[in-house]
Amino acid sequence: MKATHLLYYNNSDYPNKLRECADAPSMLYAIGNVDFNNNYVLSIVGTRKSDANAQRYIDNFIADLRQYRKDIVIVSGLASGVDTIAHETAIKYGFKTVAVMGTGFDHIYPTENTDLAKRIIDTNGALLTEYEYGHPISPDNFPQRNRIVAGLCDALLVVQSPIRGGSLITATLANSYNRDVFAFPGRPDDELFAGCNHLIRNNCAALITSAEDFAYYVGWNRE
Repeated sequence: MKATHLLYYNNSDYPNKLRECADAPSMLYAIGNVDFNNNYVLSIVGTRKSDANAQRYIDNFIADLRQYRKDIVIVSGLASGVDTIAHETAIKYGFKTVAVMGTGFDHIYPTENTDLAKRIIDTNGALLTEYEYGHPISPDNFPQRNRIVAGLCDALLVVQSPIRGGSLITATLANSYNRDVFAFPGRPDDELFAGCNHLIRNNCAALITSAEDFAYYVGWNRE
C-alpha cells in the first residue's frame, strides 16, 4: 500500500465538513489522496446482510448519478454487504470512493475486503481511520467509525437496514450534524427494510427511489 499520511484537525487538508462536528477526531490517518473540501460527498450505508435488492438499487442509483455530477466522492465503511457494494459500484462507474475503517491499517476488516481496499487506493480513492497501527480491534470501534462516515458527507443514504444496526446509528448522527438523510423504502413485511421505513415514517430520512429524486432534493444539478 501507499504511505500513510496524517490529517491534523487544524491543517487545511482536514475535511471541513468533519471539522464542523463537535466530536470530530483530532487526527486522521489516510492512505490515498481525496480532496474532501472540493468535492461533493455522499455517504452510503446499510446492512451487512444485504440482498439482491440492495445490489440492484445501488447499481442503478450510482450509474444514474453520472448524469448529474462527476465530482462526487462515495464514502462508506468497508463492511460486508451494502458498504462493499457501494465501494465496488463507485469504482465501477468511475467515482472516487473512501473507506472509513474501524481498525488500523494493519488490520483490514473484514479480511475478505483486503483486495477491495487496494483497489480503492489504486483508483484514486482513500482509506481513512482514526486508529493507529496496532490498535486493538473492538466492537466499540465501529460505532465510533460511524460518526466519521456521517460527518464527512453532504448527504447520507441508507440503502437497506433492519430496525436495529449501525446504519440507524449513522443516520441519527447525520441528523444531529444537520446532514441531509435519505432512505430507500421497502415492503412493510420486509425486515431488511424495516429500518429504512422507520427513518422515513419518523421524518428522519426523506424517501427516494432514484438518483433523480436525490439530485432534486440536494440541488446537485447536471454539469
